[in-house]
Amino acid sequence: MIRNARELSPKEKQAIEGLLGRSISDEQEISIRALEAHKGVTPERRTSSANDISNNITCRAYRSCSPATSPLILWPPRWLDAPGPPCGA
Repeated sequence: MIRNARELSPKEKQAIEGLLGRSISDEQEISIRALEAHKGVTPERRTSSANDISNNITCRAYRSCSPATSPLILWPPRWLDAPGPPCGA
């Protein structure tokens, strides 16, 4: 529902101005929507997504460079006991 500010009662206008933190003019149109609360991302899902992104970046870097041209890409990283990149490249 959209209403013109000039159609609002003084109490309605005051409440809206309080929510916005500023005054509104009579020429403005006012619209209010109620949305479902965002549930957020679980810590497990956040960790899984971060790992997926990291693995994707590692695989792209590994596939695009050879050890001779890019000595900075070392596999496996010292902190992993893995035979190759997570993507199997």
